[in-house]
Amino acid sequence: METIRKGAAVSFVIVLAGCLLTGCDTKGLVLGPYPLVLELGAGEIPADAFGEGIPGVPAPVTLRMDYCTMPTEEQIAIALEDTVGPGLASVLRIGSIELESIRIDATAGDFSSLYALVLHYIPGSATALGRVELGSAFSLTGFGSEVVLHPGSQVDLLDPIRENADGAPQDCPQLELFLVGTAPEQAVAWTAEAMVDVYVVVGGL
Repeated sequence: METIRKGAAVSFVIVLAGCLLTGCDTKGLVLGPYPLVLELGAGEIPADAFGEGIPGVPAPVTLRMDYCTMPTEEQIAIALEDTVGPGLASVLRIGSIELESIRIDATAGDFSSLYALVLHYIPGSATALGRVELGSAFSLTGFGSEVVLHPGSQVDLLDPIRENADGAPQDCPQLELFLVGTAPEQAVAWTAEAMVDVYVVVGGL
């Protein structure tokens, strides 16, 4: 996890004081967003990932990688302490973790031979949520050294994070990358991170 946008703590304190003085309703008071960056890990697109195929003709391929470093709700709450303060963090709870975008950066090679990328989250064991589409990106001319994926609909990561915490430790979830493109000139190494907005709830039941 990286940084949370600075400058939000003062407004949080003011609103919290008003809530405590006047009383919060049973639903509580929702505050945010508090931006946070979650590291998703690193992977590689092998040079032979698309097989032999027809040279120059785009083809689909699906790659998977373990995501054993998925943060817990507690770890995200600890990260929020830098913004709201350790004393105030004890009186709030996380209400949602809204996914804004995912950035994939090439650390070797590039994505110029790719025309479509779709990223899914695959639970480590059978869950009520099932697979979740995290984002997609499309280009008729190929991408460069960076690809930004955007979710097609609102994605709240709080439920997957909670379900993963309740699952067996040895059952790591996975990230599934669906690609459409042609064989790259070399293996493409990449890292990925997710930009999320965290909303917290003060008071309520």
